[in-house]
Amino acid sequence: MEEAPDSLIAQIQLIDAADTDDITVELGDGSVVEWGDARDTASKSAVLRVLMREHPPEAGRVYDVGTPDLAIVR
Repeated sequence: MEEAPDSLIAQIQLIDAADTDDITVELGDGSVVEWGDARDTASKSAVLRVLMREHPPEAGRVYDVGTPDLAIVR
């Protein structure tokens, strides 16, 4: 996640990595980012920025960027 934007890094409360392919990030506002594996950080960060702009973070919101081309918000 070293390529993640500073604005995202500042919001991180917890990083949970059950294994190297299952990284989950909890943000201070109660939203969650399902990051997936540690690859493709630049693409995931870019997609996450767009998703967060279109769907502002709020408690319970989940941003799944594990596959950047198929990212979803739920």
